[in-house]
Parts: sequence; C-alpha cells; structure tokens
Amino acid sequence: MTIKLLVTSIFLITSIFVNAQLISAKFNIDQTEGCETLNVTLENVSTPNPDQLIWDFGDGTTEIIDNPTWEQISNHSYTEVGEYEITLSAILGEDTSRLSKSVHVYALPNANFEYELAGYPTTLSDTLYYSNQRYLFTAEEALDSSHTWTINGIEQVNKTDELVFKFESSGVQNVIHSITVNGCTSALDSTFTILGEDIKIPNVFTPNSDGVNDIFYIKTDGQTPYKFAVLNRHGNRVYTSDSKIISWDGYSYWGEQLDTGTYYYTLESDKGDVFKGAILLVR
Repeated sequence: MTIKLLVTSIFLITSIFVNAQLISAKFNIDQTEGCETLNVTLENVSTPNPDQLIWDFGDGTTEIIDNPTWEQISNHSYTEVGEYEITLSAILGEDTSRLSKSVHVYALPNANFEYELAGYPTTLSDTLYYSNQRYLFTAEEALDSSHTWTINGIEQVNKTDELVFKFESSGVQNVIHSITVNGCTSALDSTFTILGEDIKIPNVFTPNSDGVNDIFYIKTDGQTPYKFAVLNRHGNRVYTSDSKIISWDGYSYWGEQLDTGTYYYTLESDKGDVFKGAILLVR
C-alpha cells in the first residue's frame, strides 16, 4: 500500500511539472549594429518550442508566427537611423516569456567634397585649368572618420579630409573620395576636365594700371567665336563679350570699375563647348 501511494504521488508531481512546461524566450541575432539600411536575421531558439512567437521590432512593426519551428528564421530591415529594441514574446499554453535585445543603426557619412586652387580662396566649377598650380580637395569634416582619395585609379597616401594634388596632364580626370564613420562607408565618384594648351584661362588678374597683368585674357585659337560672360558673387551678370578674342579689363559693361573680389565666368563656343570657372580680381 505504501509503495502504491508513493508511485501515485510521483506520477502526480510529474504530471504537474509536465503540464507547467514553463517557456523561456530565447533568440539569436546576426548583428546588433550596422549602417542604414540594416537587415537583421533573427533565429528562435526558445525552449521548449512555443505555440506562438510575437516579434516586436521596436520601429512600430510586429510579426506573429503560429506553430513556429525550432530555429525559426525571421528577417527585418531598418531604413532609418536610430537605436531599436527587439522583443520576442514566446507563448506556450498560458505561459509567456519575453526577451529583448538592442540594435543600433548608423547613418551613412557624406562623401561630398569641394575643390579650389591651393592658396586661393576660390571655389571652382567642374572645369579646371591645367597649370603649375596645385589643387586643394576638401571633404566634410566628421568625428572619428577615415578618408580615402583615389585620383585616376591611384590611391593617394593622404588619409585626412583634405588633399593637395597637382595634375600632371590635361584632359578628363577622375577623383573618388570615400569616407568611413562607425564602420559605414560612402563614396563619391567625380569626373573633372582640365583644359589643354589650346585654351588658357587664368584665374587671377590685377587691373591696377601698373602695366602688369592688367587685362584678363583667355588664349584661344583666334578663329572660334566665343560667348563670354562674367557674374558677381550674387549671380548677376556684370560683363559680356561675343568675340574670337576674349579679354576683360575689370570694368562692368556699363563702364563701372569693379571692386576686388571673386567673379565667375562662362565661356561657350559656337560648337557648344562650355567652360566655367572663377576669377580673382585684385586691385
């Protein structure tokens, strides 16, 4: 009789334990940080295997999976920068267990840059003039960033947000700037044209009547007609010319002596070739 009661008690205790089947929510995540857009893979390893999974991805979206399998895979994409908390609710019978893990999404850095003649406060257009001058490339500053400059397929030694470079030939040039912040990398691939010897466009002149460099003169072949225009920093046209020989004495088309400063020009041939750039006028 005693043995029978003992066996019955053990059976009842075991039945109660089995019926309880307390669930423990567990999941693996392939990455907890990354760049926008970040795609994460989630793996259910809850024990015992639940009747239902509820994923809360922390960005206002959820996913419900009935009768999931062991190592059930879910995927989610984060398209905006921020920190998100992923919560898995594992449900078995009337029992629910939850587990949360954080994911951080970093912004892609800005790979834009500007360029100018080194030593001149003049931001140039997408056409440069080949000379002995060096050119300064400047990228946007970013904390804890690393930079890579590649010119005409050759990576430069400089790794900072500024690069001074002298082109050795005229023609089409390729400049690629890439920046890495928080492990996220962006790149900007740009093409520039450096004028050859058939057209020479200076970038500075001094019309102060001392007989030296008083005239801004563009060397052309003397045969091709060009439309030449000069604009001030506000974008207002201050001088125009339509001729085979291009020159400017620093006066406006209404006869006013213009002040020291940076002016911008456009030069267009009758063949449709267009050149743009900046002129530093110094009196």
